[in-house]
Amino acid sequence: MGGWIKPRTIVFRIAWITIEENEYFQLLKRNSNIPILSDVVSRISESNDYYTLSDYKIALNNKSNQMIGVSNELQEIQTMWKWINNNVLPSVEQMNQNDSNEIYEYLSLKFTCLGIHDENNKEREKEKEIKDKDYSKKEKSFKKKFQLGENEKLITQYSCSLDKKHGCVYISENYISFSSRIFPTKISIPFKDIVEIKKNSNNSSSSTNSSSTGASGGGNSTPTSSFVKLLINSIRIQTDLKDYLFHTFFKVDETFQILDQLWKFTIDKMLLTAELSNSNNNTNNNTNNNSNNNTNNNNNNNNNNNNNNNNNNNNNNNNNNNNNNNICINNSNNSNNISQSNSPCNTPLSNSILIEGSNSYLNTNRLSIYSSPNSGTTSLKSSGSYYIPINNNNNWITNNSSTTTTIGIESLFATSSSSYNNYNGGIGSPEFLSSYQSISPLSSTPLNSSSNNIFFFNSPSSQQQQQQQQQQQQQQQLSSTSLTIPLNQSRDLRDPNNLSSTTTNTTNSPNSPSHSNNNINNNNNINNNNFNSNNNNNVKDLLNNHKKNEDYKDLFKLPNSEILIDEFQASLVRNQQFEILGKIYISGRFLCFESTDSILTLPFREIQSLSNEKSIGVNHRGGSGSSSSSSSSNTIKISFYRNSQKLYFYSALIDQKYDLLRQVWSEINSQTCYYQQIGLISNVINNSNNYIEMPISIGFTNEWFSDRKEFSSDYKNKQINQQLLWEQYFTFNGDGVAMFKTDEMKSLIRNGGVPDVLRRKIWFLTSGAFYKSCCHSPDYYRSLIQTHQSDSNSSYVDIEKDIHRSFPKHPWFREKEAGGQDALKNILQAYSWRNPSIGYCQSMNIVAAVLLIYLQEEEVFWLLCTLCEDLVPDYYRPGMVGSIADQKTFENLLAQYLPQVDQHLKRINCPLSMLILPRFLCLFIGYAEMELSLRILDCLFFEGTSEILFKILLSFFKVNEFEILQNCKSTEDIMSFMKIQPVKNMELIISTSFQEFDNLPSDKIDQLRNSNKIMAIKSMQVVNKKSKIRDWNERYNLTTSDTERIYDYFHASISLSPNKLGINRMKFLEISKDILPTPWKSRNDLIHLIFKLLDEDLDGLITIDEFIHMLVNVLKGSYLERLKFVFEVFDSDCDDHLDLNDFKSFLDVFIGLISSQQPHQSNQQSNLKLQIENFINHMSIDETFDLSIDSVESMLDDILLFFNIDSNKIYSLLNYRD
Repeated sequence: MGGWIKPRTIVFRIAWITIEENEYFQLLKRNSNIPILSDVVSRISESNDYYTLSDYKIALNNKSNQMIGVSNELQEIQTMWKWINNNVLPSVEQMNQNDSNEIYEYLSLKFTCLGIHDENNKEREKEKEIKDKDYSKKEKSFKKKFQLGENEKLITQYSCSLDKKHGCVYISENYISFSSRIFPTKISIPFKDIVEIKKNSNNSSSSTNSSSTGASGGGNSTPTSSFVKLLINSIRIQTDLKDYLFHTFFKVDETFQILDQLWKFTIDKMLLTAELSNSNNNTNNNTNNNSNNNTNNNNNNNNNNNNNNNNNNNNNNNNNNNNNNNICINNSNNSNNISQSNSPCNTPLSNSILIEGSNSYLNTNRLSIYSSPNSGTTSLKSSGSYYIPINNNNNWITNNSSTTTTIGIESLFATSSSSYNNYNGGIGSPEFLSSYQSISPLSSTPLNSSSNNIFFFNSPSSQQQQQQQQQQQQQQQLSSTSLTIPLNQSRDLRDPNNLSSTTTNTTNSPNSPSHSNNNINNNNNINNNNFNSNNNNNVKDLLNNHKKNEDYKDLFKLPNSEILIDEFQASLVRNQQFEILGKIYISGRFLCFESTDSILTLPFREIQSLSNEKSIGVNHRGGSGSSSSSSSSNTIKISFYRNSQKLYFYSALIDQKYDLLRQVWSEINSQTCYYQQIGLISNVINNSNNYIEMPISIGFTNEWFSDRKEFSSDYKNKQINQQLLWEQYFTFNGDGVAMFKTDEMKSLIRNGGVPDVLRRKIWFLTSGAFYKSCCHSPDYYRSLIQTHQSDSNSSYVDIEKDIHRSFPKHPWFREKEAGGQDALKNILQAYSWRNPSIGYCQSMNIVAAVLLIYLQEEEVFWLLCTLCEDLVPDYYRPGMVGSIADQKTFENLLAQYLPQVDQHLKRINCPLSMLILPRFLCLFIGYAEMELSLRILDCLFFEGTSEILFKILLSFFKVNEFEILQNCKSTEDIMSFMKIQPVKNMELIISTSFQEFDNLPSDKIDQLRNSNKIMAIKSMQVVNKKSKIRDWNERYNLTTSDTERIYDYFHASISLSPNKLGINRMKFLEISKDILPTPWKSRNDLIHLIFKLLDEDLDGLITIDEFIHMLVNVLKGSYLERLKFVFEVFDSDCDDHLDLNDFKSFLDVFIGLISSQQPHQSNQQSNLKLQIENFINHMSIDETFDLSIDSVESMLDDILLFFNIDSNKIYSLLNYRD
């Protein structure tokens, strides 16, 4: 293995001959014609660090003849030589040619850096090999010990105790396992069975107990008691059947973080499974009706009745997925009757990506968790399907008819893609962003390093090795059944250059403006080997990096597709006034800055120029330090397209980071210029598009302001006072795109809210909606509408019903001609296409209508996307899992913080879901005075979490606690009391929410949400199971016991695809040993043919309905049903004809199935082939005989008579070992 090395003198220069040379370099080859010298050289160390012998060298062409590169391969050394000619010599030629000493000093220093870099890589590879060997031993021991299957991958293990037994806990993709040598103990807990995970550590033992003990005091407990000692550094895991207390961890926080992330991943998979199963209940009935016409001919009349019933059930299910989730919301204010009839879009999750400028789609069939919300036809992370199609030309893993790859742990990591951050812009989005990647998503190590202004990047020798390693990794991925590739590997479809895996660097001058694209692309390959490893001993690091990246996106409210590239300490100066000490974060589309009390998010698309300038002297603000900046620090100056403000960032690391920063910006800037050329955006600062002057769109009318049930009497005066405060804020903290979000802004929003005239701007800029729009083409929304102008989906019917019921009091929505109804319909229909897994859910119309009063139509679309996908995820998806989980979480909080109110409501049998769920779904709009609703939206958009809904509702019960306890004696009293009253205590409710409940424990709320979410998912699963079992019992005349066993057996083996649940070919081969009749169990050829028959759509999966239909036909079918099934198995070309050889195979399988005699009971099996030949002769069948399905059916009596079959062999369902 060759590469660059630190310059060192060549031993025995005479033993090397020159192949090629120029003024500064020599390409040398070992002189094999002098055997003695060759033998001497082979015995001498060529390096103080490495003893790798080489046949080729590159050396400096000076007196010392120092070698700088070695290799045993001619192709590799020629690549290195070519790289020098293309990248190094142009820089040398620009130097003073009369000073050779200076040139060679430069070259020596440069290749010293390259050599150190390659040597460090080799050291890391050695360390990695050692870790891999250690991990392989641990994983082998884990698999042998717990027998969880070959595909179950160990992630990490920790020493701990379970109860009072010391041992080791093993964390794998789907299980938490524990084993103890001292005390013979071995358990495995599936993540899917966990209903709660709690942590208790030294720092949090007093605050992280279960909710039942959270309100009790801890002063009476004895710190030294054994019970308290046991709880310290412990993790409690609760299942439906048992609690497990793991304790005595050395790294309890790290362990809990890994368990929590894996559990959330499992919850997401369970949710998708439940939704797909629910969807299949609604869509498979018609298909099964057609396929079941020939089933159970002895009960044709019953079948006809069942088919009719199933058709009716199918129609009902299409309108109502889950009866238990139908919640009627009575909006007394505007007389809207909002019922939760959450029917998903009939359009399945798309398996394709629309290529802009054409009507063609690129088919994709891979899944990834934490998907990108960029495609207009795919689902999203939080509120769509958690798995969506992806494509990468370099890293294809496909589902086909032979194998189906299941969702694995690598799906978690959008940060682990080999092509770091290339976004699919979706419909109408010409995205050109190249790939970027750092070794860690929050790594402080830059993509390029420097030493004395000499930059080095991935060298060609390293590239070659890395390409080989990548190819090996890809082969490993292709052979694995539990790996998936993250979405962010998708490349720009418009640029064929992006389809190549490696780009060669073209320049080496650190000041060259073209020192950009290839450097970063090359550098990606370095990082790929370190970061995108296939070894699961790195999964622990990936989980940690993933969490850091999620924290980064949450802090700056960035889209889910955004991935952090680099971070470094820096200071920011605005208008050359004050220096703010903080940190810069760079990701694919954003430059972000964080200080102790403020954050700033700058889309690269809005930056007009980015230049490296001399430092400036300013005063410090926001941190300690000297009173002026260091004169040696370089400064980056930023100006904007649509904002006159100027920003200055400076840091001691600017020299190292500037090239990276400018390259990322230049990639986005090329898009911006393109958009400007075609007129999608303007580069002119004007009032309509500078995000500073954003006038209110429609606004409320005087009729609304005069309604004391909606607005207070001094509302307009408060608006004027608040506007003055906000103007002062903008003066000091900036406005528009360059506006700082500070604690002062938080105080303004909480104490007085956002004035109406500023709500459009503040909502759009603080919610994250603006940043989400920056990840797409400016015509994304218009393209969605135009593309689907003549299309429709199942959401359209519900949208049409609700449009005219959305705020009829407002004149803009009252009459269709006013334009409000059309705008609202455009938004809701466009979103139903953007996110088909949600489509449309009632109450979305109410929220979108209020937003339309303040924002423009397209802005409301992006704000609705942000709400559904980020702020209140899972609220509006099928089953309303998110809102139900939050409802249960609020009930827990109410019991803890207001126990008297909670007990009173339970005493009068008041269902809290009737009070909580409608308010959460509508964000209190229609259930509180409009002024309060708007204030809630102000806080929700700024703070970015639905915890504000908990605080407001807790505050309402707190403020009205006395009246509720004294005057509300029944459910009717509570419902009447909670109707909208004249505005009288709005400020008290808001102030109480932040004074009394501002410190709700976020980690505890998160744990409660997860626990309640998984319970809601399990409720969905129970409903789906009951529905499916009831359908099977009616259709196939089966017992409930049999159908339950089949359902559980099937779901224990399922795999996931974009819009389907099923078992793949390998799993079908495995379970066929248990489910198929005895004569077929050992026939692998027959099993493959059966799978091919059932997999009609060639997606590599068999659904549960296809599975049960096959099982009933084969095991319990009549002669004719079995004959038809076996005929279809061997009719490979689907022409309803068999050739003679296929007919012989057909007879062999059919006779073996229906014959009551077993092979070991007679010689019939051994003589069966001879009997088949005799039968064919008896029937005068030859090659010209018409062996159609009809003719074979007509032979049935002859077959039974000739083979002496007088009774049909019936098999029991699922005759497998329990």
